[in-house]
Amino acid sequence: MDTDGKISYYEGLVQDITECKQREQVMQQQIEELKVDIDHKKQQVAEITETEYFQQLRCEANYLRQRRHC
Repeated sequence: MDTDGKISYYEGLVQDITECKQREQVMQQQIEELKVDIDHKKQQVAEITETEYFQQLRCEANYLRQRRHC
C-alpha cells in the first residue's frame, strides 16, 4: 500500500488450465458413451432373460439344485 492506503500492486499466480479442461471434457464424453453402452447391455440382458428358452433353462437349473440337496 502506498502512503494514502491505496493498493499499489498485488501478487498472484496465473496457471493455464486449458489442457486440464480438455482432458476433463474427453473423460466426460467417455463417461456418457459408457452409460449408453451399459444401458444397451441391460436391455440385451432383459431381452435374453425374458425368452422362453432362458426360462426353461432356469427351471431346469432350479430343479437340479433341489435334487442335489435331497
